[in-house]
Amino acid sequence: MGGQVMRVLVVEDDEDDFFLTSDVLRSIERVSFETTWRQTFSEAFSTIGAEPFDVALIDYRIGSKTGIDFVRAVQAAEIDVPMILLTGLRDEEIDLAASEAGASDYLNKDELTPSVVERSIRFACANAANRRSLAEWGSLLQTTLDNTGSGVAAVDASGNLIAFNQRLGEMLNQLGADHMGPIVLRRDLACQSNSALGAYIAEVLRRIEGAQETSSELQTPDGTIFELSVNKTSEGGSVIVIRDITEQKQFELSLKAAKEEAEATSRSKTVFLATMSHELRTPLNAIIGFSELILSGVRGQLTPAEYRHYIEDILISGRHLLEFIDEILEFSKAEGGHNGIVKEKLDLRSELDFCLRLTMPSANRKKIRLRSNLDNVDCYLLAEQTSLRRMFINVLSNAVKFTPERGTVSVMANHQNDGSLSISITDTGIGIPEEHLPLVVQPFHQVDAAARLTYEGSGLGLAIVNSLARLHDATLEIDSVVEGGTTVEIKFPRTAVTLKNEKKLGPQVACTSQSYGVG
Repeated sequence: MGGQVMRVLVVEDDEDDFFLTSDVLRSIERVSFETTWRQTFSEAFSTIGAEPFDVALIDYRIGSKTGIDFVRAVQAAEIDVPMILLTGLRDEEIDLAASEAGASDYLNKDELTPSVVERSIRFACANAANRRSLAEWGSLLQTTLDNTGSGVAAVDASGNLIAFNQRLGEMLNQLGADHMGPIVLRRDLACQSNSALGAYIAEVLRRIEGAQETSSELQTPDGTIFELSVNKTSEGGSVIVIRDITEQKQFELSLKAAKEEAEATSRSKTVFLATMSHELRTPLNAIIGFSELILSGVRGQLTPAEYRHYIEDILISGRHLLEFIDEILEFSKAEGGHNGIVKEKLDLRSELDFCLRLTMPSANRKKIRLRSNLDNVDCYLLAEQTSLRRMFINVLSNAVKFTPERGTVSVMANHQNDGSLSISITDTGIGIPEEHLPLVVQPFHQVDAAARLTYEGSGLGLAIVNSLARLHDATLEIDSVVEGGTTVEIKFPRTAVTLKNEKKLGPQVACTSQSYGVG
């Protein structure tokens, strides 16, 4: 307050008391007062509403009315001026009534001193500033609430409704709470006077008392879906939020329908592929069988001789087509799910040895060296034997197919710290561009047109491996560098691995190498 000039309205019907009050104000140091004096209720009320004042000093007696009546009238007119009531009476009831009416302070005229009046004015102005600040924040909060799409209400620990927004009433009316009547929210009344809203909120709180779920979904007669949630505050109150989730629910339903449609399409495709493959196998087996029979010469030698070359071409093409159809059937089976998958405890090293020996002829034709590090892999794997062998053979066959002559294909098995088991197959082949890595496990995908022309195949090898791995709760990871080779890792979970001895599981890498094929 130091160095400033304050405008003071003094409402006093007694001239002597006015001069006494003025003398006290002039005696206050560090601040100057510009005083306006009004003797009647009506004059004072007109003045306080027309001119700006920092504070008003109000006598308790103003003609036939009281200073408390004046305070109430100013408050009702929403005039923002802090008011201090002055009286010659020592009455606690007047003190309480003045505070309830909105007076900032209550002073006895017999005790008016510069320090008492200065302190009272200072606190009255500070309280008014705080009240204005709170009002601004309250207005900002209310604006925020009114501009949100959700209905919001706040209840204190005693169950009194202390804040809400207009959207809340609109939503509750939309819900059709007929037993309460239409809910009309009025800003000019205390929140508690919105009886219909208060009754609804009280019922909501009663229903969730002790409940595990603090949110629920409500549907209106027109099909709109609201989500009602209740959040407890640290002071024991509650914040109730009602959100319109109709579009969200419709989106979820459309996603579910699209997912079901895609799954049905996938199942239809799988059934179609399996059916067509079986239908093609029957005549194809006849073609292959009769071609072999003719070439065997059981019914005599072919004449002219060039017919033999034709039959050999038919036989080679038939076997190639049969291999392609078998891959489609295998893919259809793997995509079909767990049906037919019967797991048993298999010796991992024996299974890998079997697959390596089976791959050896094709590796020998290209002078590719097959290497394995399996000496320390002394464990059983819970898997279906046919599926497990198909996984390993497909990866090994791919590695041999895409590795140039005199290259190397290596197999390594590792126990991980978490007890899982990884089987890695690494080649020195042409590699896969990084952007194609996520696609090579998709059915019928091949890296590019040149690969399709150079390397025969259906593009189902890794797709089958990926599907079979999922059926075994295993994961498939591929790491590759163009012209630098590819590593395919199949990782089986801890639950599928059983050690043959009691040694603690930990990182183990076999150190003894075994080679298959030619160098």
